[in-house]
Amino acid sequence: MKVTKAKIKSLKDRRFECQKCGICCSHKGLIGPSEENIKELAKYLQISELSFAIRYLQEIYDPKLDAYIMAFKTNNPHDPMNGCIFHFGRFCAIYNSCRADLCNAFPWNYFNLVKEEWDPRLVNDNGTFWCKGVGKGREWSIEEIRQMEEKYKNTGFGFRRHLSSGDDLSRSE
Repeated sequence: MKVTKAKIKSLKDRRFECQKCGICCSHKGLIGPSEENIKELAKYLQISELSFAIRYLQEIYDPKLDAYIMAFKTNNPHDPMNGCIFHFGRFCAIYNSCRADLCNAFPWNYFNLVKEEWDPRLVNDNGTFWCKGVGKGREWSIEEIRQMEEKYKNTGFGFRRHLSSGDDLSRSE
């Protein structure tokens, strides 16, 4: 595949501001909250941790890890790997809460700190990003991105199981 000049230039852009478009929430993938996330979200929703687990969590087999993991249920009952249960259209029902670590780290878990550029799968050939917030807003420093990596080290930095090489990242609105 030919890499365009626009795509190469976009790979270095470190601007990001969430546009609340919901595209990241609707991608195929699993969001595995930490034990702390579960406690905080249950408190935010004013329910017990057990009620939270029954309503919002599922145990699912992840063939890439060859293990069962705890993840949010999806908003698609026919596909346990598609869409977050808290995602409604363009709206995240828990956006103003602590959310899961992966949600807080996104999209920086697609930024390679060694190369100081985005994962090429995040950038379309014309230089646009499938995440509508990348390339908008203020420019983040490498140190800020490094701090995100430290804070959310188990959420996909260098480990992107929520995307496979065959996933189509382009989404139409």
